[in-house]
Order: sequence, then structure tokens, then C-alpha cells
Amino acid sequence: MKKWLSVLLTIPLVFAASCSPDEESSVDLGDGSEVLENYDGPGIHEASVVKTDKTFIAAGESEYTIVVPDEYYDYEYMGANLISDYLYAATGCRLEIAKESEIADGETKIISVGDTERLRDSGISVAESYLTSNGFRIVTQGDTTFISGARTPLRLGTLYGAQEFLKHTIGWHAYAVDEVWYNEAVYLPYYQMDVVEVPDFEERKIGWYELRSNETYLHYLRLNISNEHALPFSAHSHFEVLPLATYANAHPDWYYCPDTYYPFDGSTWSKETDGTFSIYGQLCISNEEMKEEFIKQLTNWFIEYPDADYCNLGIQDNSYHCICDNCVAKMADYNTNYAGISVIFTNEVAERVQANIHALSPMRDITFQMMVYNAIIPPPVHKENEKWVADNPAVVPAENVAIMYTPLGYNGSETLDHQFNSQYYDYLEGWAVLTDNLTSYVYGMNFTWYLYSHKNWDIMQANWRILAEHGVKSAYNQGALVDVAAQWSPMKFYVESQLMWDLSLNFDDLAYEFIEHYYGICAEEIRDMYDLMTTYVEYIHAKLGYTGNVYFSLNKKEYWSFSYVEAGRMIMEKALAKLEAIKESDPEYYEKYYDRVIRVYLENMYMQMEFHRSEYTATYGNAITDLFERTINKFNMVYMGDWRSSETSRYDYHIAQWREFYNG
Repeated sequence: MKKWLSVLLTIPLVFAASCSPDEESSVDLGDGSEVLENYDGPGIHEASVVKTDKTFIAAGESEYTIVVPDEYYDYEYMGANLISDYLYAATGCRLEIAKESEIADGETKIISVGDTERLRDSGISVAESYLTSNGFRIVTQGDTTFISGARTPLRLGTLYGAQEFLKHTIGWHAYAVDEVWYNEAVYLPYYQMDVVEVPDFEERKIGWYELRSNETYLHYLRLNISNEHALPFSAHSHFEVLPLATYANAHPDWYYCPDTYYPFDGSTWSKETDGTFSIYGQLCISNEEMKEEFIKQLTNWFIEYPDADYCNLGIQDNSYHCICDNCVAKMADYNTNYAGISVIFTNEVAERVQANIHALSPMRDITFQMMVYNAIIPPPVHKENEKWVADNPAVVPAENVAIMYTPLGYNGSETLDHQFNSQYYDYLEGWAVLTDNLTSYVYGMNFTWYLYSHKNWDIMQANWRILAEHGVKSAYNQGALVDVAAQWSPMKFYVESQLMWDLSLNFDDLAYEFIEHYYGICAEEIRDMYDLMTTYVEYIHAKLGYTGNVYFSLNKKEYWSFSYVEAGRMIMEKALAKLEAIKESDPEYYEKYYDRVIRVYLENMYMQMEFHRSEYTATYGNAITDLFERTINKFNMVYMGDWRSSETSRYDYHIAQWREFYNG
């Protein structure tokens, strides 16, 4: 074991090997696949920032004003405020924010934020076709610097442009809501800037409990807020449009329910214990009466949400599809599979709902996202002359229908183009043949045991590159949605958000950068813990059969040797000792970084007590059990995974077992 780990610990050194600017180096993932460095993704990441001899801020004074449009959007003003607040924090100079009409015509010393008239007169292109909905430009002309995203309904790119402006002026960088770095200065020169940033994925989302209600955190990481410009649907939305409780009893033929789960007599659907109707089953998409009501209700949703230009249309979260005579006949008529007739259904819904909305708002265009999941992951294609072709012209998604590719069941410890995932790679290729309006929904969490981090940054980066190369425009990575989970979560948020924006970055470099800035005086130990954890996972993957499948159970002693657990324990005790040494002299620092460090220790503490408690004395065992319990309570951690029907999924069950072992 020690020899294996000593070899694995050399991997970061290989990752850091230098190459000339014209060379393309690669990192071997150990399975025959590679992550290419100097990667050129679909986005744009160009910056020219040159210091001039002009003064921007000196001794708390500046001649510059931040200017926003007279009728500004929220994100435009938010960007202006961000610049004003952080320049004040860094220099003591508060730049005033003014509407454009409040500035004299001849005034040129301005920072123009957003779609001002001066920007429109400048000749600088901020077209959405160029920048997409989230990209931005920063351009200096004389004494004026323009910062703007595209002219989209949200103007989100302008906020990101404001962040980038601060990055180039004061070194601003956000690692978390409570960990924002910048340089303090008495004097700031004026910079000549020409910056273009277009993310490799137009939209980027990470679905975690800790993120979804924290908009500031999402903004700092340049992650999109779910449903900000969409109907408030989940990914599985068919029953949200036509709820079972409203329609099932009167229209049982609108739904398909598998007899193996919830047999019903055509009049009553079985209910769950909480009174809600079962999620099992699907719509019968060949039922014309159902389709008419679906179109009517979806139109009403868009009327109720006048700012929404997007919606998810997804089958329910189960593996079934309707097998009634009509659905089977329709598949035969079009010589296709169930995904094919699902596209036909979605195309008609999209066409008719869009027509209804255009009749009310002629300029309002809507995108309808169809989730391909479980039974409808296989695309409606077949091979002719070794090339994928559509089963029928009717199964090609309409221009305003996006396809969300969701490879549930793939081996997450291997890349999508690995032989183990050949089926899911073929599915991706097939959908890419049918449409260039692709999105993706992948999984970045072990749903069986939340406590174990899904340690697959390298695989995720390679997979995102594969998705981008197949035309995927937006990426969603699902983690734990209902509880605080895995102790490395803050680092995952940072690393993954940065990679989604720029796929040329290196996951290890980002992880080390985050550790250096987030863990304070314990950064060295946390980096050691990261190296130990990542290299050991490579070992259990190569030698013990671990896969990155989201339902692979890691909660077994056979995977976590005592020597590994002890190595981690010693690292973490060293980190905690560093903090203990400054507890009295700097209690505020101690409290801030203790919470971060102790969370990294959670997984190791659990392994000590769950798998190796016989190796520790009762005094130590009780102490570490107390520490573990205090920590999970502090972070409101209750469940170990998605399987909540069993008492073994609760942390308190395991804690009780540990106490009984030591105390009888």
C-alpha cells in the first residue's frame, strides 16, 4: 500500500509539467484516455490589459464616475454597485454611480456599465450571437471604459464583466461568499483594456442544497440561477403541467401506470403515505385529448409568468414509458422508438404553445427543453453506411426544442468515450446528429452516501469537453439537493464552476488555488489531505473495483484500509493543532477556519468509527464520536444518502452504534 501511494503521489508533479506554448500536452487518466492541456474550447477567453500613465484612483480621490443606462436592468446596476463597493474597500475611494442622463455630454472619464447610449454609439459589438447570454466585453476608448454583456432579457453578462474589471484592477477573486480576495492600494493606474469572455457553456448550473438559495454565491461563481428566466418546473415536469390529483380520476387513459408498482382499476390512483399521488407512471403521449389540455395548461403557465422564455418538459423520474396500443402503433407508424414519438409530441406542443404566446406577445420567443432520460435516452436514430440518421424526418427536434442529454447509469469513473460508456457515447452522438440545440444533465455526487465526495474532477472535465465538442450549450451538474453533503463541497463548487466557464483550465491547479485561499494557515495540511484522498481513490478504482456510478456503495470497510484512515487522521490532527494554537490570540480567525477545516475531517472521522473503531481506545472513540456529532449538527446534516426509508441512512443511527460499542 505505501509503495502504491508513493507512486500515486507523484501524479500532481506530472500534471504540473511544463510545455511550450505551441505544444499540446496531455494527462493520462490511467485508463487509456487523456485530458488535453492547452485545450481550445468553443468559448472565447481573450484579454489585453495594459497599464497607462494615467491615474484612475489616488489617495482616495478619482475623477471617474460609474455610469449606468437611464433605464437600467437589475444586473447592470448590480455590476455598477459591485465595482463601487470593492474599489472603496480596496482604495478608500467611492466612485459615484450616475444615470447616463445625469452626465454632461462632454464628460469622458467614465466607467460605462451596461447598455448605455454611449456604448451603442461606440461601435463595440455586444450582440448575443457573439457573446451569448452570459459573455461580456470590456473595451477602453480614450478615457472611457465600457463594460457590457449582450442585450438579453437579463443582462447577466454585464455583472460578470464588472467582476472581470475588478479582477484586472484590484485582483478581485471570489472563492466563496465569505472568501473574496482583492489587493488594497493607495494608487491605481488607469488600464487600457480589451477583454472578451464567452463561456464554453452558455449556461452553467450546479444543483446542490448549499447553492440553490444563495444567489450571491451563485453570482460569484458565475453560475446561473435555476428557473430565473424559466417556468418554475423541475426537470420531471409532465405531471406538473397535468397533475395526477387534478386529472387522474377523471381521465385515467391520459396516464400510464405500471402494474408492477401501482395497479389501479381505472378510477383511483394509489396515494403515498403523505397523501400525494405516486410519481410512478407517465403521460400517454399519443392521447389527443390529453395533448390538447397539456397545450392549454402550458400556455396558461407562460401567461402567468410573463418574463419566462424557457421551460423544462421532462418525463417523470422513473424508467417506464407508455405501452398502450396507440403509443405502440405510433412508434410503428414512424418506424421509431419511444424517444421518437416523444420528440413528435414535444415539437407539436412547442409549435402550438409558441403560436398562442405570439398571438399575445409577438416578440416573445420561447425555448422548450425536452429531457431525455431513462426510457427515452436512446435517440430515434439508426445507422446507414456507418452514420447515424434520423428514423423519420418527424423525429428531428424543432428549432425551439432543446434536448437535455442525461446519461443516467453511465460509469462516472470513466470518460464518456471510454469503452465502458460506449452505449451512452453512442446516445450522445445520435442526439447530436438530430440537433445542435443540446444541453446536458450529469451527476457529480454519490447519492447512496452523501458523506463520500464524488472524487471525479478529472473525469468530469474530460466529459464536459466531450459534451462541448458535441455541441452541448449548457451544463448542469447535480449533487445533493436536499441536505448538506460531502466535506469537499465548497471546493467542488469552485473547481467545477471555473471549468464550466473555461474548459482549458486544469482541475488540480484550481483545487490547489482554492485550498490556498480558503483554508488559511491549514492550507498545507488540506492540500496533503486532498492529495491523499485523490490518489487513494485512484488505487481503489484500479485495484478494488470502485466505479464512479452515482449509486455505487462506498460504505464498506473493504475500501478504506486502516493505514489510509490513519494517514488522514494524522494530517487532520496536525491542521487542528495549528488552529488550536491561535484560538485564544485570534478567536475570530479560529472560528472562521475551524468550521472549514473540521468539515474536511468529517469523512475520515466517520471511517475511523464505522470501520476501525476496535483500533481506538474508548476514551478516544467517545471523543471523536462527540466531535463528529457536534459537527454534523452544526451543519444540519441528517441523512447519509438518498435512501431515507431505512434508519441506517441516518447519521444518528451510526453514532448510537459507536457509543454502544465503547460504552456497552
